[in-house]
Amino acid sequence: MKKIIKWLGIAVAIVALLFVLIIVFVPSSNKSFNEGREAGQTEVTKLSEKQKKSIYKEAVAAEDKGTAEAEEQCPTNASEEPLFSQWQEMTHEERMKYMENCFDLQNQLLEKYRNEVLAKYGLSEEQWFKIAGQALDEDWPTE
Repeated sequence: MKKIIKWLGIAVAIVALLFVLIIVFVPSSNKSFNEGREAGQTEVTKLSEKQKKSIYKEAVAAEDKGTAEAEEQCPTNASEEPLFSQWQEMTHEERMKYMENCFDLQNQLLEKYRNEVLAKYGLSEEQWFKIAGQALDEDWPTE
């Protein structure tokens, strides 16, 4: 019985070793998967840093335009007129709903103008977030 267990242990070890060798030394035959992974990085990585900075500045300016337009249509500073007078008349629930609507409008306009810039350069939102992430990591100026 001890011989069987010993040989069984040796067989399991050999199978495990073969499995590891196959994983390490046999190249992947799934070329389309590997090519797809590389293809997903092409547009952003092919852009020069100068191009990415330019796109970043333009997209941030577009987002600022959306924010300003939203603030004009739906003011959120309750210490200034005309909102100050209205604010005094509102219940807490009405104030909360008003602010929610204003922030929804701001997000819609921000996305609208940013997406116009992305469409101009043929970039997806995912690619934009890669550029924006790099910009934040490297503290790029927005002006």
